[in-house]
Amino acid sequence: FKLSFEIYCMHFFQSLLFFILLSVSFVSAASVSTDCTDSDGGKIYQTLGTVESLITKPQEDFCATDQLLVEFYCERGIATFVNYPCPYQCSQGACVEVISSQKVNPPLFSSFSSFVTYLFSFREGLLNDELSFDPLTGNVCIIERSLLSCSSVDGVLRFSVDTGRGTLTSIASGNNLVYVITTKGDILVYDFLGQFRQAYPLFVPHSAEGYFFLTYNPELDYLYVADTSEHKIHILSAFNGQVLFSFGRSGSNLGQFAHPAGMSIGKDGMLYLADSSNHRVQVFDKSGHFLFSFGSYGDRNGEFRYPTSVAVDPLKGYVFVTDFVNLRIQIFTLNGTYLGTLSSSSLISALTVSPTTQRLFVEDMGHPQVRVYRY
Repeated sequence: FKLSFEIYCMHFFQSLLFFILLSVSFVSAASVSTDCTDSDGGKIYQTLGTVESLITKPQEDFCATDQLLVEFYCERGIATFVNYPCPYQCSQGACVEVISSQKVNPPLFSSFSSFVTYLFSFREGLLNDELSFDPLTGNVCIIERSLLSCSSVDGVLRFSVDTGRGTLTSIASGNNLVYVITTKGDILVYDFLGQFRQAYPLFVPHSAEGYFFLTYNPELDYLYVADTSEHKIHILSAFNGQVLFSFGRSGSNLGQFAHPAGMSIGKDGMLYLADSSNHRVQVFDKSGHFLFSFGSYGDRNGEFRYPTSVAVDPLKGYVFVTDFVNLRIQIFTLNGTYLGTLSSSSLISALTVSPTTQRLFVEDMGHPQVRVYRY
């Protein structure tokens, strides 16, 4: 009874706090002048517009990159903006269609070719199974509990080793090395002979046991660590594990996270991240500055229910995202335009790609095994 009463009090005070915050927001909105005008009539991405209000200077739509539009508009009498990825090109503050002698049609994925082999077979499908492809050695590596295994893309096993450091949560590879991270935030480094090289802890505040995701930036020799329980991204030197900087915090606004998960590096070092509980993919530059996002909650094309893993093929310009609860992989362009879907009969915990051979490696929790698709 005492516990029930404490829970009742907690819910009561949460409701009271919500009511107070809601009241303040209504008062604040009422006190702001609604004199805000938008020359293009709102979020019209194909037209250059200018927003003017009494409390801000005139703001004109502009192109942040050749495909990313910053669109200003009025909301509740206040000038605000949204980052919108243009399907083709951004020019002079508006999205435009590329005109050429040949019709431009992004290739839609109607299907993949049948899987060509099984790389690994597991005792059981686990949520913490993770995949990584190393372009220098052509090896595909996977973790299962405390085990680290690597093979060639044709299924020839290179090595399998028990790290002996408890449960591994993620894996990344690069510079002829394999990096894995434990639930305690310890990063272990192995070479492709299966020999242990070094270890270093994640020297940032986090809970005693956490869940972490890794990816490697070959241009900068950086490791990116998604701290799921703390809703942050940490950037480390892959050489010695020193934390260089961190960004993000808990929330649903752009640049904020709710259980960040799998990541991948794309063109120009851009970081693609599965913002799992916000049901979207967020994209950042190599310094951690927010660029744009795509996706929302749902089961239609381009929507997600808890995306968990991302793999980018910068050569073909494809982004593969595991749509965990919807039992599928969705494919997008680098700017977030939906291309197609690969459906699955069971849960998919992880994926990775080999851009040079155009192969997609998928960890199937239902069977469990790694399937390989050509695209």
